[in-house]
Amino acid sequence: MINIAKTYQDAVIIGNMLAKLWNDKIEKSDYDLIFRYINLFPKGHLIARQNSKPIASSIAFPIAKKPSIDEFSAKHPYDFFSDNGKFYYIHVIQVLPEFRNIGIGTKILNRQIIAAREKGCDYVTGFSIDKELYRWEKKGFKSIGEFVEYKHFGRVKWIEMRL
Repeated sequence: MINIAKTYQDAVIIGNMLAKLWNDKIEKSDYDLIFRYINLFPKGHLIARQNSKPIASSIAFPIAKKPSIDEFSAKHPYDFFSDNGKFYYIHVIQVLPEFRNIGIGTKILNRQIIAAREKGCDYVTGFSIDKELYRWEKKGFKSIGEFVEYKHFGRVKWIEMRL
């Protein structure tokens, strides 16, 4: 079951998944920030559960323009939030390893695409790490530019799909 995040505890779940799956250091201020943006744009903050246990989550929100990777690296992703943005930026779709390759990520992506359409965005966009690019392309996304190193996440490139 996929639910829209609503509570501070949901922000903690999303933050803890970021910490676990991406080796990010998460602090209380990070949970507070996630919760702030859950309140600003709840439909883009999703949690998938199985038997009430969180197994996947996602963060996405509208942005006004696609920044360069250098611009993006210099700021926090939420700094690009724009309630009237025409690009729907998927920051992350993260699935616990033991629940991968059974369609949960695809279901979350489909929910994010619906949210983008409802918001009136023209594009769904984001970064793809090199080993995941084929998944995005299979769903109709096009890759843009060359791969570049992004923080400790590895090689990434922009992807987008026109709605």
